[in-house]
Amino acid sequence: MSKNCTPGAATCAIEYYAPLAVYDDNYTRLKILLPALQQASIKRRVEFEGCDGFAFELLEKTPYTSVVRLTADWSLCSSLVPAPDMTVRLYHDAEVAEVLSYQQRHRFKVEYDYPNPGMFNKHEKRRLNEFLRDWLGACLVRLWKGREQALSL
Repeated sequence: MSKNCTPGAATCAIEYYAPLAVYDDNYTRLKILLPALQQASIKRRVEFEGCDGFAFELLEKTPYTSVVRLTADWSLCSSLVPAPDMTVRLYHDAEVAEVLSYQQRHRFKVEYDYPNPGMFNKHEKRRLNEFLRDWLGACLVRLWKGREQALSL
């Protein structure tokens, strides 16, 4: 929760944000897209089911956490838009997943002053986790559409 107040204002707007809901969504979506995550071996690159050009690589695996690297191959438009390259930690006991790094940037603060030297968004960490949620959601839509087409044939 953060307050959005101006000096001398009679009222303040309070912004509520539930980060655990986003982390929970990310974990659930990753588990659906990567059912073999628990059996995967370290440094093995696997394609997302139903998402051409998207892949993950298991970097670290412990009984309670896993760290995966999510990448995309956007060779057709890579000169215009850099392909996402993201490291995500999954906490299996809490069933949440959080972005650790994005495009070689690490250790994001919860909130930044704006402007700042790195030109991060005021809520950079939140935006990255929301981006992951949306990216995985797009993969799920493609997966479901592919299954619907296969069933209708």
